Amino acid sequence: MAVKKYILPALCILAIVLLSIPAYQYISGRDALTRNNIAFHKAVDKLQSDSAVWNDIVPFAWDSFYLFGYGVTREEMAASTEVSADSLKEPANEGQVALLFVKDKKVVCQITDFPSRMGYSLRLADDQNGGDRIDYTDHARFSMIQSDGQKIFTQENP
Repeated sequence: MAVKKYILPALCILAIVLLSIPAYQYISGRDALTRNNIAFHKAVDKLQSDSAVWNDIVPFAWDSFYLFGYGVTREEMAASTEVSADSLKEPANEGQVALLFVKDKKVVCQITDFPSRMGYSLRLADDQNGGDRIDYTDHARFSMIQSDGQKIFTQENP
């Protein structure tokens, strides 16, 4: 009789644990993206140098960085990045940009906003990647100036 008394609570605990595992995996994946977004903003905010290598600025692992402007669709972004369109957010308003970091064909950081709200803007050089992409192996160097509280990063020619 005493054994039956513990079976129902034990089954309830087991069910809660088993249901929590997928929820945790879903949440932790989202948290990694959020953490990287915040870490990138902090890294850019604290940067005081006139020049820096992109690999040294970005505080997480990445393979390729993409910069998209207003008017590009998620499908076009997906075609350029080889990432599922469902995981992308297009710049929906004139003046917005999307910064996208990809690692192993997965989005590890995506920031879509107005440069004035981000506090920085980027100008990529017209390089071998077509000017809208930087690969980690490029070791891209940027010069940085500050104007009216805005950091302006300009990629130096490769």
